[in-house]
Amino acid sequence: MMKQNKIINDFMPVTKEELSERGIEELDFVFVSGDAYVDHPSFAVALLGRLLEKNGYTVGVIPQPNWKDVESFKVLGKPRLAFLVSAGSMDSMVANYTANNKPRSEDAYSHGGEKGHRPDRAIITYVSKIREAYKGVNVIIGGIEASLRRMAHYDYWSNTVKHSILLDSKADLLLYGMGEYSILEVAKKLKDGIPANEIRGVRGTCWRTGKESELPKNCFDANNNEGQVIYLPNFESVSKNTSESKINFAKSYLLQEENTDAISAKVLIEQSESRFVVQEPPSFPLSTKDFDEVMELPFTRKWHPMYDKKASNGKVGVPALSEVIFSLVSNRGCFGACSFCAITFHQGRRIQSRSHESLINEAKILTQMENFKGYIHDVGGPTANFRQDACEKQKKYGACKNKDCLGTAPCKKLNVDHTDYVSLLKKLRSVHGIKKNIY
Repeated sequence: MMKQNKIINDFMPVTKEELSERGIEELDFVFVSGDAYVDHPSFAVALLGRLLEKNGYTVGVIPQPNWKDVESFKVLGKPRLAFLVSAGSMDSMVANYTANNKPRSEDAYSHGGEKGHRPDRAIITYVSKIREAYKGVNVIIGGIEASLRRMAHYDYWSNTVKHSILLDSKADLLLYGMGEYSILEVAKKLKDGIPANEIRGVRGTCWRTGKESELPKNCFDANNNEGQVIYLPNFESVSKNTSESKINFAKSYLLQEENTDAISAKVLIEQSESRFVVQEPPSFPLSTKDFDEVMELPFTRKWHPMYDKKASNGKVGVPALSEVIFSLVSNRGCFGACSFCAITFHQGRRIQSRSHESLINEAKILTQMENFKGYIHDVGGPTANFRQDACEKQKKYGACKNKDCLGTAPCKKLNVDHTDYVSLLKKLRSVHGIKKNIY
């Protein structure tokens, strides 16, 4: 489903000079990110940017702009289709503060590990500056900060319940979860001339409206099952500091959690005063073929050369790359549903896995890289060593809404089988140049 286009095996442009080198007069998309630019598949800007390039779009990156200067958001010009905005690989508040609400001393996703290169509540700040720079431009937000704040949410740092970040940022559209399928569908609609604030019906997106007449009706599916639209408790009922409000908040979150599976999820609607946020059902999990293709895009697997010079603290490069550079992403999704983890709310409970062949090919690339000592540091993903759905039922009906695969006791239908994973590790171990898989 992903068409083949030639991609320059180089970094996406970050300056006007780099645009000129590629003969690009106007970009289709400009990513604005709270992270330094690292061209590696573990970094969403690189992965989605390469995917858009593969499908014929031109893409540039503004990494960690100076949010106090509007000119920092103009360095690549106004994109033809949209700005794509992310706080980075971490929620900006988590990146900037410890659990004790103390400022962090470093930021692994910044040049030299320096702190202070991303603002608090980065998405809201970035969108505001983009609106100041270019009136009427399409602005689409995504990433972990947008995904986990897509509806009314508890904000630890202010100890309050805040509106959907789509409303607070005034962005046109929000992409939640893993964005490969949704970003390509949205890109096509933008190319066809549909403004971002009028895009409807794309899985993995949230949109806003002030018109009740635009809201999806409580339609029925093809099998005439129960209605496919759920109204969450409204913002006013979940945001007050009362026992009733806290119960409503818990009910709202439960409804959201029960609708994180692409097969069974319904449209969710949340009213905030006179406005509405509409969440389309999640994107379907990537097929093995598409997962392979995305991870095999021509990444340089390096940080941008602008980080080769020493940062003000004397360090070079982006520390976060060292954590993943000699690791392999084998899967996505997790059926663990641990109470301290947001993976299931972001990636879902369905497991998506790459093929053995794709992982072996990537392992061969690692053996040719500078400083590779023969050790693959990790072969896995959020759910560690599981590479298949929790049970056969999930493939047809999706994850169960009313019970967990794990919890106080594993479900009796849970398929606990590491045969495929062990086979994969053995194949990787046999690749010339690999001494050991550390997993």
